[in-house]
Amino acid sequence: MDEINEKVYLSNLFSFYQNLLTSKQVLYFDDYYNLDYSLQEIADSEGVSKNAVWDNINKTVILLKEYEEKLHLFELNNKRSVLYNELKQHLDEKGLEILNKLTEME
Repeated sequence: MDEINEKVYLSNLFSFYQNLLTSKQVLYFDDYYNLDYSLQEIADSEGVSKNAVWDNINKTVILLKEYEEKLHLFELNNKRSVLYNELKQHLDEKGLEILNKLTEME
């Protein structure tokens, strides 16, 4: 997986599993991957070493991948989206209305 696809994949995993992380893991990961802060910028703002930030982010990445490996929430969501889109092609107006209500409940 190239660097950009890896970043997108990790950001998606983060959106599914961030509630399972500590507040510091969420902060560092979000700053680094989603807000594009450098390790040094995060370290300076948090009063820690650049290495401490890097270690935290690496552990968070490992955790996110482990969560997905065990729970498969991201994978299942992608499969569900494909099926919803496929189903939409075969529904009449009333069926689409019901499907949209189901989608809103997620």
